[in-house]
Amino acid sequence: MKKLLILLLVFVTFIPSYAFGIDIRKEGTTHHGGMRTPSITRVSADYENGLITIDVKGYTGGVQVFVSDSQGNIVSSTMSSITNSGVVSLDLGALAEGGYSLNIILDNATYYGQFDV
Repeated sequence: MKKLLILLLVFVTFIPSYAFGIDIRKEGTTHHGGMRTPSITRVSADYENGLITIDVKGYTGGVQVFVSDSQGNIVSSTMSSITNSGVVSLDLGALAEGGYSLNIILDNATYYGQFDV
């Protein structure tokens, strides 16, 4: 029995952890029933081991990031400035398990997504 537990512990220890992307959507992607002209700004977000990393490309200006719980309470936030491209990180290691919303506000657009901890 001891050997089985040790073998299982070793197996679990060697399982790699992977970051998973958060599906980010831009608010207001239609205009008068049709698609708007695409922006050169690209925003993506990943969550791994309690850390959200937001990658912004093709944008210069302020970036605000808000994380809200399922009741809409803001549980974490940060502000940063980016020139042409950059990365903003937010440590969420202290959050309880559950579903959360992510809002990324740029000067010219708002992006949103949802993720689970």
